[in-house]
Amino acid sequence: MDKNFTGGARMITGKKGIAYKFHYIFLVLIFISLDSTFNLPYAHLLRWVYPIILIAFISKEMGEIAYPKGALWPAVAAMFLIASVYSINIKYSFGRVISYLIMTCFFYMFYKRQRYNNTLINIPWYLGKMFILYEIANFFTTVTGDLVRGTGITGNANSLGLWSNVAFVFSVYYFKIAKSFKIKSLYSVIAIMSVYTAIASGSRTYTLCILLNITVFFMIIFQSKIKYLVLLPAVLFISINISSIMNLLYQLPGFQRLIQEGSSRGEIWKAGISLWMQKPLFGWGYGVNQELNSIKYLGNIPGYGDYGFAFHNSYLSTIIEIGIIGLVIVLLHYVVIICNGIKVYRKTKHITVFIVIWICINMLICFIGGSAMTSLGSTEGFVFWGLLMWLYEYDNDIDI
Repeated sequence: MDKNFTGGARMITGKKGIAYKFHYIFLVLIFISLDSTFNLPYAHLLRWVYPIILIAFISKEMGEIAYPKGALWPAVAAMFLIASVYSINIKYSFGRVISYLIMTCFFYMFYKRQRYNNTLINIPWYLGKMFILYEIANFFTTVTGDLVRGTGITGNANSLGLWSNVAFVFSVYYFKIAKSFKIKSLYSVIAIMSVYTAIASGSRTYTLCILLNITVFFMIIFQSKIKYLVLLPAVLFISINISSIMNLLYQLPGFQRLIQEGSSRGEIWKAGISLWMQKPLFGWGYGVNQELNSIKYLGNIPGYGDYGFAFHNSYLSTIIEIGIIGLVIVLLHYVVIICNGIKVYRKTKHITVFIVIWICINMLICFIGGSAMTSLGSTEGFVFWGLLMWLYEYDNDIDI
């Protein structure tokens, strides 16, 4: 591991960045509240109104309303628009296109303004602090709850699994940049909390993701000597105490579901693929996957009770909504931004860049079990696309 891995992790402050910091924190709080049982008043409205207000203020300062032209940002927007023309619910799909344009325009202009203030690097740090607090609340709610699957304050087991993974990555980030033993110990505890809540969610996808996160960070972030000193005793301890560990795990909310065989998702995925094959090129319309998940379009699937919900797979939902052409453009867009981010990391060895790249990749894996990948009005979409735009804008600030 490069000894400069933690380089550049210090906070940059300034009077110009203070107001924007609070605007950003408040917006993150709005979106977190959308995925919790403690909603802020008018949060569903504020998630759109607040970015529009900020766009207006920033455009006044910058003298323009700007939109990203690099990577495949315009192509993705055009694909959403084309798919909306063929939508089974044109009005709704065009509304989703407008929401996509609002949020991407906001992210681009907001981050561009932070570049001018030299505070762009601080954004992931603030985001992480919010999700650490979110994880603490989720953990204690899960521990004190009495449910078959843990949900935390999210009220949804799959949301708990996703945000547990994000919180784990951020906790390792803060552990790595912390100077004191007490702070490192604190974030070690929070990382363990995140593992607990991920397993308690009962989601196979998110549990596999948390195991992958643990493996990656042992192998990459920790120095080789520490890696073997920690890993070997851990393996020996688990081997000797496997029976006791299994008994403890069996008491976790959601663990019994993890080891059960079978899932109704196989049937809904088959039905979803059949839907896509009916309109393979441009799909059924941007944002209409929940409308399609109905008896009207799928027929009566024996044992399936999730009508009216999503297809529980973002890639399937995307290809159904915007077709194979749209899915390819969207995935290529992700690849271009992440690959450029990797180039920047190799040059700068900046831990913040590394963390953002890994969270983006981690969320792409997690989206196998969720359906919010292209929904910027959701908490998942807000975080994922916000970090993508951060990578894009930070890449533009570095000569790669």
